[in-house]
Amino acid sequence: MAAGIPDSLERLTHADLIGVVRELIGEVGRLRAENEKLSGAFAKLKVEHQAVKDELARLKNLPPRPPQKPSGMDKATERSGSGGGGNKSGESEKSSRRRGSQLDKLTIGATVVVRAKAPAGSRHKGYEEIVVQDLSLSPQVTRYRRERWETPEGETIIAELDPGIIGGYGPNLHRLVLALHFSGQVTCSPGKSPASGSSRFSTAWA
Repeated sequence: MAAGIPDSLERLTHADLIGVVRELIGEVGRLRAENEKLSGAFAKLKVEHQAVKDELARLKNLPPRPPQKPSGMDKATERSGSGGGGNKSGESEKSSRRRGSQLDKLTIGATVVVRAKAPAGSRHKGYEEIVVQDLSLSPQVTRYRRERWETPEGETIIAELDPGIIGGYGPNLHRLVLALHFSGQVTCSPGKSPASGSSRFSTAWA
């Protein structure tokens, strides 16, 4: 602004006020242009930064960046706000139907009747059922009889086993040991790799 302007605007003349307003308008225009310039530079740097990240991911053989799509949270919020309490009950019914459909896919292997100790004179009111899922691991020991042949030259030929059988242990046991070691953080004996059949696991499955 021009120098020598009084602190109080009431002391300014009409012409001085017009000059002050013009200077303010010019200052606002300058700041707006500078802001647009900085916004453009920031957008350019953002694009260059993303290009560098994509190039780094390509050099590292990483999967490409998935396309960015709207999350739909706003639409979901609008639906929940407009639906009210009735919408919540509908969602509850859908979730219960999904749970029921999952149970329909299961095959019931056995039915166990659990008796209750009721006092004399009680009336039987049916049953309350619950489906329990569990996992049973059973050892499988197989003896392989490998044919032995002797060639006319005196060499011995022994029938080869499947590639998955290593060190007297089958492929399923090897997969279990590896899963327990790497996913379950189960330790093995020092100096032995999990795939070689640790004595700790071999004792449990012998």
